[in-house]
Amino acid sequence: LSLTGYVDRQCVCYRSGGQSGDLLYVSGTLGDAAAGLRALNDQAALSQTDRQHLLRKFHRPEPRLALGQALAATGAISAMMDLSDGLASDLRHICKSSGVGATITAPHIPLSGPFRHFCEANNLDPIHLSLSGGEDYELLFAVKADRAKAVENLVSEGDFPRITCVGCLTENKGPIQLSLADGSSHPMTYRGFD
Repeated sequence: LSLTGYVDRQCVCYRSGGQSGDLLYVSGTLGDAAAGLRALNDQAALSQTDRQHLLRKFHRPEPRLALGQALAATGAISAMMDLSDGLASDLRHICKSSGVGATITAPHIPLSGPFRHFCEANNLDPIHLSLSGGEDYELLFAVKADRAKAVENLVSEGDFPRITCVGCLTENKGPIQLSLADGSSHPMTYRGFD
């Protein structure tokens, strides 16, 4: 399927506009689709509600079109893309295109209850799966720090999925850094789909 069309130049958000100091946000929760794919073949003890949630997220993802348009219209977004290959992979695209580095704060990654239950039942690392799993089609976007509160207010007042600040862009163009709950930080080695 190929789509062509037109867009107002004032409302285009590329991957290449991110700058050091910009805050990184994601919409919704991460990892649900990856867990849904695994749940297709896994007989882990999950409630029917949890299993249905994960399978729905895998089979019928909801692209965040209205949210993306609303964010672009603010003029506060410096870079944006959807999360089709996983946060670990897609953030690297923004960093490379923008010529910046990034730090992700692992405890801030938004995870759904069903996803957490699935990881516990299967002895999986939820951070690894949420960073490397794909097919969520949530949005990853960088916001100018002085406009972050206005963007958060816009989203909370509208009929949009929640957004969560998960890190920031940095000057260091080396490996993306992953900050853990214990305060330690190390290069992120997780990979998404390639």
